[in-house]
Amino acid sequence: MDFPWKSKNNKDNGVFRHLNSGKWFGLIMNGRRGLVTKDDDEQNVDIINLKSDTLPVDG
Repeated sequence: MDFPWKSKNNKDNGVFRHLNSGKWFGLIMNGRRGLVTKDDDEQNVDIINLKSDTLPVDG
């Protein structure tokens, strides 16, 4: 886990990096549910975004 942002608003958001290349393959952050659902929901939720060449996308 790496925490590359210095801003106090983003300091808890982290990235997962490949050990050899340093490239990101995942991001975990906290944000408003409405950012994901595209509505006015103000509830804060944990959001994870992962990249994979082998995992199927479901839902």
